[in-house]
Amino acid sequence: MGDEGLDRHCRVAKAAVLAETVMFSVVDHDRQFFPTSLGLPEPYAALGETPLTHSFCQYVVDRSGPLRISDASTDQLVADSLAQRDLGIATYVGVPVSDEDGNVLGALCAVGSTPRQWTDDEVEVLTDISHSIESELRLRNSRRALERRLAGEQLAQEYEHALNQLAQATNRSETIQGVSDELAHRVAPAIGAALTSIGIVDQDELHLTHGSDVTPEIAEAWRIAPVDADAPMNAAVTTGEIVHLEGPKEFADYPGFEKIARSLGLSSFRAIPFGDEGTGLSGALGIGWAEPMPATDVPPAIDRIVELARTTLARAWRFEVERDQARVLERVVLPTSLPDTGLYDVAGLYIAPEAGKRVGGDVYDVLVGADGSVGVLVADAVGHDLMATRAVARLRHAVGVLFMEGYGPGRIMTAVDAYVAASPSRRLVTCVCLHFAADGSSVTIANAGHPQPVLRSAAATRPIGPVGQPLLGRAATMYVEQTIELHPGDLVLAFTDGLIDRRDRSFLDSERWLVDFIEAQPDSDADAVASRLEAELLDAEAEDDLAFLIVSRPHPLEHRTCRWAGPAERVDLAERREEISEWFAVHEPDASIDTVLLVATELLTNARQASDPDSDVSIAVRRTDGEADATGVAAVEVTVTNLSPPFEADTEMPATESVRGRGLAIVDHLARSLDITLEDGLATVRAVVELEQ
Repeated sequence: MGDEGLDRHCRVAKAAVLAETVMFSVVDHDRQFFPTSLGLPEPYAALGETPLTHSFCQYVVDRSGPLRISDASTDQLVADSLAQRDLGIATYVGVPVSDEDGNVLGALCAVGSTPRQWTDDEVEVLTDISHSIESELRLRNSRRALERRLAGEQLAQEYEHALNQLAQATNRSETIQGVSDELAHRVAPAIGAALTSIGIVDQDELHLTHGSDVTPEIAEAWRIAPVDADAPMNAAVTTGEIVHLEGPKEFADYPGFEKIARSLGLSSFRAIPFGDEGTGLSGALGIGWAEPMPATDVPPAIDRIVELARTTLARAWRFEVERDQARVLERVVLPTSLPDTGLYDVAGLYIAPEAGKRVGGDVYDVLVGADGSVGVLVADAVGHDLMATRAVARLRHAVGVLFMEGYGPGRIMTAVDAYVAASPSRRLVTCVCLHFAADGSSVTIANAGHPQPVLRSAAATRPIGPVGQPLLGRAATMYVEQTIELHPGDLVLAFTDGLIDRRDRSFLDSERWLVDFIEAQPDSDADAVASRLEAELLDAEAEDDLAFLIVSRPHPLEHRTCRWAGPAERVDLAERREEISEWFAVHEPDASIDTVLLVATELLTNARQASDPDSDVSIAVRRTDGEADATGVAAVEVTVTNLSPPFEADTEMPATESVRGRGLAIVDHLARSLDITLEDGLATVRAVVELEQ
């Protein structure tokens, strides 16, 4: 890392314990960084830090004492740590490194790629070296304190504070533009400059972000410039060299820039190029001063700022690429529409994190089995990256195949658990799988570490289904099922934790809020409830993506579709007309339905006559998706299905009755459109009929 004093301690420790890798880490609230290290793999050696998901040293800080791990894969404390996968750590020994007040800053550690037993002597040697590091740090702190006093303690403290704030601000930003904005607005005040600009190369253009001291007119005029434009930052990018203009006379080398610099009151300017080989990102940092600034007097902190700009912008670039890839994959993973689910109303919604925030890993799906049962999946992969989205894509496919093969929720979960564990990423996934009976009588649930679905029934509103079983991906669990009775009017909500993980209230308060919200719904219309829930979420600040599915079993008259199915010999035309009339009285009370009833009668009669007595015939009457079509006239769709050999329908009225002729010809004259489909031995006749108001 370029710190010879600390590097020396690492070399001594590496030789003393014969380790592959030695690091001195400082543990922060969300990361660990390495003032010095030997043998750390890329990209972490270049970045000089990892998130705490990759940290064993955090446990040394927690316990304020040594930590020995012979075999990380079997040690319960770190068995799931990403350090095993990404850093190749199989064994670890670490001792604390403290500041002069006794606060543990981090750890001096030795690691290896194969399991190993660490001896007491080795721990003692590392402890002695850690004390040497502590002494080195104390000496440095004393020297810095003396320098601050000599230069003016208050000024130096403010200076460091500003730089720390800059680092924290850029680390919080997750997009290139966000990091650029923070740098442009914070660098100049931090080092006593008058102006900061950030330029990022995009093909043959330099995209510029300026600090608040630049007027809007100049900022707009210099927002995008050709890479080879005549300006200091462009020259720094194209040559790869620092361009330093010590005084106003040197501005004359860049006539286009000179006029702008003078209008902004600049007397000196420095453009420093930066680039990241791993991402291909390149650009320049531009800093201007109101007074002449010799190159020898440039604050040394600028080097730190440039490195900060490089690392944070490269991190943001990687995040944006991964986020965009995940967004494309999300559109593939999530269903574009939900199927017709018979007795049930179904509505689903996915809400991605805010633009520029994290990548999501939530998914839902709805499937209809051959027997008319309905399968529901809601899942959430651990993590917020492209691998999480890929994990749920594989999961959705596997669950769908198993459901269509007739597996129940428990068997599906058990099989998918082994499948997820065998996948390359081994990304853990929370999942709930629900199986709604075709006759509407029950729902069977299996749950893998997922929030419980919520059932609203006449008796109560409550969480349902098993709890306490582990996430998918451990390949060692037999998942249990629980079956719950359903009744007309019941409603089930399945969701990911993003729905209740809110900044403005605790997890328990969110669970109570959700139960109260579902209980207060005035109906069982899945679409309506989903719309109300979405409206509730509009003002919430979503840290995470979220998905939810609502499945309801409305009372027959409340259902968006009026259905009947049974043997042809039980087709009672008078009863069917009465049911359709009752349904219309609820959904279209002002409409005249004589034509609809006539069409339904003709289609049912036609199907009954063409079917064997014990063959099934079904009819469905539903409102079209919109209130009206392009003509402004509302309509309904009447669909009749029955077993049938192939036939040809004639739209002309037959002279004499034929098995599939006269009724279809009548409907063709009454309906706006008539569509006949013959597939797999089934005849489906669909007629769209305009409503008369």
